[in-house]
Amino acid sequence: MSAKEQRRALRAKRDLLGPNYKKQSLKRGRSTTKKLNAARPSTNDGRTIIDPRSHFEDDPPVNTGRRRARSASRLREICEKADGLDKRRKIEEVSEETLAEIDAARAKKFRKAPRARKINRPSIFLARPRAPDRVLSDNGVPDCDVPRRLEEKDMEGYPTVVYHEDMWMELRCSACDGNAIKPMTGMPNEEADWVKGVAGFHRHLHNAHGSDIHKSQVASACKVREFTAEEVRKMRVRAADAPKIDQKWCLESKR
Repeated sequence: MSAKEQRRALRAKRDLLGPNYKKQSLKRGRSTTKKLNAARPSTNDGRTIIDPRSHFEDDPPVNTGRRRARSASRLREICEKADGLDKRRKIEEVSEETLAEIDAARAKKFRKAPRARKINRPSIFLARPRAPDRVLSDNGVPDCDVPRRLEEKDMEGYPTVVYHEDMWMELRCSACDGNAIKPMTGMPNEEADWVKGVAGFHRHLHNAHGSDIHKSQVASACKVREFTAEEVRKMRVRAADAPKIDQKWCLESKR
């Protein structure tokens, strides 16, 4: 029998059975007639479902609702079964020793904490280079070549000892070799008669000797005696063998 005769016989059988032909086709499986009529519009209950994946208007509508629901339920059943098998396999295969090793590794990981940065080590991003101090030269022009100005920092109990260029030093007037001003009247007062610090020597050189210099040049205009770190420590703690500074009056009476 040729293919044409087979199609004619199937068409006659379909016309003979009528509505019951589709039910028999579903029970027996996908037949040749179902393959031929898969692309034809469905007349079941008068509803036609258009495949949303169709990109052309000329594409024939396909009844995919029942087939999609049936395939989706089957796929969902297979996925649930696979998940259950996977969970059961993990529970059966993983031993207690393996679980203990995993817990120990997790605890060790969370036990490791970052080291705290020391307080005396600030962040390098917060550090700033110190700008040179602006001082006046002899002609009154700002000069930035001097890296550090003469600090007006005195040592407690030693009015003539100042801190300059990373060292402690004693200042004495270069003109009169004095470090104190003789009182005009009354009894001498040791605390009030000292030439105190950089400001005191700057004022004394200007008033008594007419020397008009800047405060930054006071150290170079005076006689200095440098102290070592050990001597400075003894001076701070008032040790018995600390360096002594004798009070010597200036020959001029002007302050």
